[in-house]
Amino acid sequence: AGKSRLWGVEVDAAVSPFEGLKLDVGYTYLNTKLQSFTAPPLPIYYSSLTPATQVGGPLPLAPKNRVTVTGNYTLPLDDSIGRISFGATFTHTDGHQARSPEATPAYYVDASDHLNINADWEAVLGSNFDLSFFMTNVTNEGLILFPTGGYFTFGGDGGHVNEPRMWGVRVKYRFGVH
Repeated sequence: AGKSRLWGVEVDAAVSPFEGLKLDVGYTYLNTKLQSFTAPPLPIYYSSLTPATQVGGPLPLAPKNRVTVTGNYTLPLDDSIGRISFGATFTHTDGHQARSPEATPAYYVDASDHLNINADWEAVLGSNFDLSFFMTNVTNEGLILFPTGGYFTFGGDGGHVNEPRMWGVRVKYRFGVH
């Protein structure tokens, strides 16, 4: 139905500047372009087809940049206490086109920033129990990640949203030697 071109780069790095701290960084760059489009035959019951992007434009749902930074710190404690660590992951994704700006309505997914945190206690007081706490989407940012295209069919629009803020506690028991 057409021809497209895409290329990109991914870079991952990790550093431990001092005992107990580990930092991970991931970066992705994606460059896309629709080079040509050949419309398929019009399905029965449809009056028109609207391409998701225009020739020369970026492919839909393809953000140019995404950066993820994770930091994790482990407290310097004796093994008899266990291993206690705290971490956070921040991810930024550029805004991007989800449907051609020539379409009515056009769809654009806004840039997003997400923060997840966690705290872990492995081998609690030298036992086989592990405890952990986690929270996703700490800022409780609501965002449509994948817009639906029901406007022309039933006059309304919506989409698939990101996960809401969620938190929880995990308890794990390890059988055998740890």
